Amino acid sequence: MALQQQLDRFKKQQEKCQSTLSSIAASKVGNKKPNTPVAAVSTNGRNVTTGIKFSKDTERLQHINSIRKAPVGAQMKRVIDLLLEVIVVF
Repeated sequence: MALQQQLDRFKKQQEKCQSTLSSIAASKVGNKKPNTPVAAVSTNGRNVTTGIKFSKDTERLQHINSIRKAPVGAQMKRVIDLLLEVIVVF
């Protein structure tokens, strides 16, 4: 008997939720605006949507991780090489 009452209560809740969802969907269809793309601009004037592709970011992170896990001597050599590269550019 109690199980049947819980089932009836559950069905009423489902009906209420379904009617709420239907009314929300109906109100959104009525209030639908035409799609106008708006570019998001950050405080420095650049587009927020432009960025690094995920695949390029993954490659970069893998490179950083391989450097991080390298022996200390190899890390120091990399830093010195980068400093020499920067000095040659300027």
